[in-house]
Amino acid sequence: MKEGAITKCRVCGSRELSEVVSLGELHINAFVGDPSHKTASSPLTLVHCGGCDLVQLKHTADFRVLYTDLSLAIAKPASGDLFLDIGANDGTLLSFVPSSSLRVGVEPAQNLIPELKRYADVIYGVAWEDVHILPENRKAKIITAISMFYDSEDPNRFMQNVKRHLAPDGVFIAQMMTLRPMLEHNDVSNICHEHLEYYSYRALRHLFERNGLEIFRVTENNINGGSYRLFSRHLASGSIQYPEDVGEEEFIRFRNAIEKNRDDTIAFMRSEIARGKIIYGYGASTKGNTILQWSKIDSSLLAGIAEKHPEKIGKFTVGTNIPIVSEAMARAKADYFYILPWGFTNAFLEKEKEWRLKGGKFIVSIPEFRVL
Repeated sequence: MKEGAITKCRVCGSRELSEVVSLGELHINAFVGDPSHKTASSPLTLVHCGGCDLVQLKHTADFRVLYTDLSLAIAKPASGDLFLDIGANDGTLLSFVPSSSLRVGVEPAQNLIPELKRYADVIYGVAWEDVHILPENRKAKIITAISMFYDSEDPNRFMQNVKRHLAPDGVFIAQMMTLRPMLEHNDVSNICHEHLEYYSYRALRHLFERNGLEIFRVTENNINGGSYRLFSRHLASGSIQYPEDVGEEEFIRFRNAIEKNRDDTIAFMRSEIARGKIIYGYGASTKGNTILQWSKIDSSLLAGIAEKHPEKIGKFTVGTNIPIVSEAMARAKADYFYILPWGFTNAFLEKEKEWRLKGGKFIVSIPEFRVL
């Protein structure tokens, strides 16, 4: 993987790239044990390709920094069929696949391999683009790529490998956050170093057909604030049409909206702190790190971030140096919780019902600034 700024589109090679929005240079997502420790930084700038409509990150961060440390309705394969999951993580998806199938997981994050071994019969601990042959030189009846397809530095090579390893009657299923829901929800948190591409349907259709595949079904769901699930096969008659309205006007509206949400949020925080109120963040998420760094929200505004996972407690947000504390500790002190993983807002409201009855309130900045 080449680091640095691209000069041409990752899919079609066009040099007609125009800026959509720039969040500046932010630290690559991490939670650190020492607030003085800083991870590498890289710009977060989205550019739009005039050739194929793809919105993508202009800069590629270091793959090793991003990955070294680190529900699908299952199409039921027949006994003995090869089921391959790209970006298999801890094997959750493969756990639903019958053991009578040959379950293959591709996962470059070495720390996830022990968990993945519980459900995968064969594991490739490398990037998908580096998988050259499957067990017994077989083809896969089903290939899945869930919430990771937009991470590829070379989407054409990614898709060429899918086509190479897909059986003649096989199906490739990809689920991903896409451009339209991100723009509609003003979801600035979706812009992060891990996500290189932000696809419209037009860009996806171009990418798939360019590499010998056609999309025959599209479904939408609310996962991660809005996702597409694409079903594709070897190219025959061409992809289906799918209505979508994304263009320059939407980019301008998005840029204006996220800046307004940021400014309204910070102004409210400052006014409440001046009144003696205490604000904690809620949920130490990697997406939240984008919001915090871009908004310049640090420990002068947030006393800490409430978190339920023990492995994060005691660490600090990178670039903003906010301590991560237990939910119980934050709950005892906070007048406000600022929600970072905004897609779970309704669940958090329900979870903290007792705290809210005592006067606690939530601050949300996506899709718009609100106090709940």
